[in-house]
Amino acid sequence: MERRVDTPAAREKPYPMSCFVCGKPRAEFHASSIFMPGELPESRAYCEACFVATFDGLPQMDELRAHARKLREKELDDKIARDMEKLRAHFRPKLEELIAQNPRFSFESYEFIYASLRRAVHDTAPEPGSCGRHANAAELVRAAEEQARRAWGEAALTVAQSLGFSSASDIRDIVFYLVENGCLGRRDGDNPTDFDGLPFLNAPSP
Repeated sequence: MERRVDTPAAREKPYPMSCFVCGKPRAEFHASSIFMPGELPESRAYCEACFVATFDGLPQMDELRAHARKLREKELDDKIARDMEKLRAHFRPKLEELIAQNPRFSFESYEFIYASLRRAVHDTAPEPGSCGRHANAAELVRAAEEQARRAWGEAALTVAQSLGFSSASDIRDIVFYLVENGCLGRRDGDNPTDFDGLPFLNAPSP
């Protein structure tokens, strides 16, 4: 039996098909397989994990992985953009009240932290038995770095500092200010000291 796989591809949007291997809905990859000479190709869809397990070793695999990564990043950017629209529509009055009480951070500073939180939460798997996702201090700071770099490129540190974020301790301060004012939840184990020593855009936290 001969097996040949025509050039697989990742799409800008998921296929309206389930993964051939595990059944995950809306698979990201597609391939046409020919199992015997002269047969028509059989079209199948795969989630990323099953695609890699099935076709690892193909010469175009590195390119496909890079393309899939870009698609995931774009999807996350789009989710965050939608979340920010909701923030501006529903939470601006409350945030303006907080700014009036403590003008250290601007509305743009809060937007950045909320965007970073959404990035961290979308990238964090829910814990077993929990009702949702929760990002710890290290995950939030990493997400804030990624958010800054994706939003501002080479100017990430300069823009972040202009919004009041020179280190992870500044992220800690705004996060716990939001917690104290009922705008963010926390778990019993969350502590301001969790941010101690975490680097942010190559700046160590004091």
